[in-house]
Amino acid sequence: MLGAGRTRFVHQWWDRVPGGKYLDKHDPPLGKRTPNGAVWAHSTDDLFMIQRIPGVGIVTCWSRSMIKEFGERPIDDGDEPHMPRIRRPYPLLKIDKGVECLESWMYGCFDEGSDHGDPIPVADQEDIKQKEGNKVQVNGTEDNIEETTEEMQVESLPPEPKQDYIYRGGDGYIHQCLEEHIPQQFLPDRLIVTDPSGLAFGRGEVPDKGGSWTYERLYPSFSRDLSADRFAEDPVSAELCLDPGQVVGVGHHSNVYRATLTLPKGLSARTPDGKVTVVAKTAFPNHEDRLLFHNEGKIFSGFPRHLSEEWCGYNMISPLSWPVPVGPVVPKFYGYYMPIGRKKDTMSPILLIEECGTPVDPRTLTPEQRWVLTRSFLCLLSNIDVRAWGRTECHSLFLRFHSEGYLHHSTYIRNVVMQPGPLTRHPQERSLSTPSFRLIDFGRSANVEERVAEVDLKKGLTERQIKEEKAVAYRSWGMDRAQEEMSINKQLGLGFEGVGSR
Repeated sequence: MLGAGRTRFVHQWWDRVPGGKYLDKHDPPLGKRTPNGAVWAHSTDDLFMIQRIPGVGIVTCWSRSMIKEFGERPIDDGDEPHMPRIRRPYPLLKIDKGVECLESWMYGCFDEGSDHGDPIPVADQEDIKQKEGNKVQVNGTEDNIEETTEEMQVESLPPEPKQDYIYRGGDGYIHQCLEEHIPQQFLPDRLIVTDPSGLAFGRGEVPDKGGSWTYERLYPSFSRDLSADRFAEDPVSAELCLDPGQVVGVGHHSNVYRATLTLPKGLSARTPDGKVTVVAKTAFPNHEDRLLFHNEGKIFSGFPRHLSEEWCGYNMISPLSWPVPVGPVVPKFYGYYMPIGRKKDTMSPILLIEECGTPVDPRTLTPEQRWVLTRSFLCLLSNIDVRAWGRTECHSLFLRFHSEGYLHHSTYIRNVVMQPGPLTRHPQERSLSTPSFRLIDFGRSANVEERVAEVDLKKGLTERQIKEEKAVAYRSWGMDRAQEEMSINKQLGLGFEGVGSR
């Protein structure tokens, strides 16, 4: 049976008015949508199958808000007065007191994972004690202390050690992984790298070449970077510590480390020393590997922000016929940095991103994990129904990646990573029964608009030749996209589950 074993599917039907007009797939009602432009619904109850032509069996899927906007006949609003909203990761970053930041509203709140509940502000214990003390001095009664606490309506952070650290087996307590975006004004211009083992040279450990290095940000670029004296006065600086004992993995073109980041002045984390961990990648020394690494930094810089954000509700991603959560597609990007100084020609650039888990190896999974994760990856462990929710979710990551104009060019299951979720919860409260997936490894990735823009740079072409070459570039991209989608479809064992274009 097609939907066997699924818990998320479109189970409602919307009857058309006889003689109603044809639904143009190129001009549908927008309704309420997430920034990726896909059909969005607060819950699966707000999705409906609908005929494109009344009485004809060609169907598509619309959301309740799309049907309401279409206005063919009245529809009960049900329980969908909601708009899409970002789900915030567990709060770790902290903007210091007295520091102005336009993005401060995005930080310091718990998100319990409810679809639309307001995030709960975080209040440091010191702030609460200070306000309580001030209230006592003014009124001099204990009753007013309780009243003050109620008026604050804030949530304090969990007690130690869960507040500040995650326990990682025999490694002991280490700093929490950074899972929030760094506000633009705090993204480092300059990175001071402590590297006693010479990891920055891209060859693994080279102890005799260890030291402290200075890097400058190349990607992403901001308006402040246009200034000629960008680093003359008070650049935004952070410190990174590379540790050979914190190897996350070794790729085909780079080494991957878990590195400790000391945040720039004005920004800290809710840890005793204000530090966090990020993934730091360094490229192998040869020319080709450095070119691929540079391309990855450039690709990360061009990603729209919503590709690394989680949103509430569900998307319908054509041609898949099953709703998928609007989770992040790619890791958060913390900058691509180039070395400066006399050894810059031999040292590797450094790419900083969010740590998002590990590639799945089905052979190492427990029986419980096999039941959950075999539904997300290759059907190697059992002959259960392969059309299950996790597989569709992984497939949707590539479809959403493509819809933004990107090709991965390395479409393999090993480039899908997972970690326990949901990310709104503290890491110790997450589970593989609600995993979070991401795509990684964009060294070979490309953007179609950049391909087309390259045509304009060619000299000696007539206007007609330019138009023809751009058309060829778009056709080539479309063929590559179809090939990638067929490849991942085959690897995931999904088959073809289209319900028509939306």
